[in-house]
Parts: sequence; C-alpha cells; structure tokens
Amino acid sequence: MHARHFLKTTTHHLAAFVWTALGLLAMLAPVGRGGETGKGKPAEETLTFYVAGVECPACVYSVNDSIRRLEGVIEVAEGQASEHFSNVTYDPARVTAQQVAQAVREAFPLHGAPYIASLKLRVTDYAKEGVSDKVSAVLGRWKDTVKAEITDPAKGEIILRFEPLPESTESKSGRRGWAPDPLLEALSAKAPKGLGLEVVWVREK
Repeated sequence: MHARHFLKTTTHHLAAFVWTALGLLAMLAPVGRGGETGKGKPAEETLTFYVAGVECPACVYSVNDSIRRLEGVIEVAEGQASEHFSNVTYDPARVTAQQVAQAVREAFPLHGAPYIASLKLRVTDYAKEGVSDKVSAVLGRWKDTVKAEITDPAKGEIILRFEPLPESTESKSGRRGWAPDPLLEALSAKAPKGLGLEVVWVREK
C-alpha cells in the first residue's frame, strides 16, 4: 500500500512539474499564427478535435501547445466533456486538419502512449435505404488518410480517425495532408458532384 501510494503521489508531482516546465518553454518559443488574406483578415475554419489519451492537465497543455506551434493555427481552446477536446481555429489555406491531428500525435506523451485526434460528423438521412452504402463508398476514397467508424447509424454519426502523415524528405512547413472540404462536397453537393446530403460537424462549446 505504501509503495502504491508513493508511486501515485510521485506521478502527480511529476505531471505538475512537466506542466510548469512546458509553460516556461512556451513563453520562450514562437507560436504559429494564421496568414492574412488580401483583405487583411485571415481565412478561418474551426473544428472540434477529440483527443484520446488525455489523463491530466499536463496532457491538455502538451497537446494544445503542440497544435499552437503549427503555422496557420489561429486559436486553440480546450474543453472537457466526457472526453477531452480542442476547438482549433485555423487558416485552411495554410494548414490541414490532418496536420492538426499530426501535431496532436507528436505532442509529448506524458503517459507513454501518443495522443490520437479524431473528428465527428453527422450525416442526415444516413439510415435511409441505400444511403449508407453510398456514404461508405465516398468515405472509402480517403481510407489511406482517415478511417471512418459509424458510431450511431440511426443518427448518421461518424468518427474520422487520422492516419499518421507519411515521413517527408521536404520541410515540414507548408500545407499537406487531408482536408475536409472534398469530403463535404462529395457528401453534400447536389448530383452529379455529390450525394446531396445534409452534413454537419459535431462541435463542442
């Protein structure tokens, strides 16, 4: 019992120390910000990234600090519901959703395993006859970059989990990887471009 209590206490103290150290480093390090459009305002898109593997406040800081360092990220606001999430506002002309997910994966893992980011969307009329097969065919176009899991067929709720970005011999700066716009167009645009379905991202406040 004494050894278990000592280990638990030591783990909490270590997490608090790492959190403080990361805060000090963040004040010394540059933080990425979104680029501006010709009108002077940055183009913005906000998505809720659900993050698995978060267990403590130090985890939250590690994840969000990693996201903030991306060029093109404008704002990161964390929240806590039944699972951790980060609301990320970014310039889609400079950074992709997959790059945000990669930044989550590359955050310092305080408990050993990497943090994993996902998005959630809801497709109206998914439960209607024939619709699910069409949606699955569309999602299959990006199977090498995002894996889709249907969590509630009746409501059309789908989780998208990101595959790691492939190693690049080029600089890591610059836009690369999967972005949600082509998927949204394929699902929601009228025929023949898309399926004509109503699609919304699940977002937290």
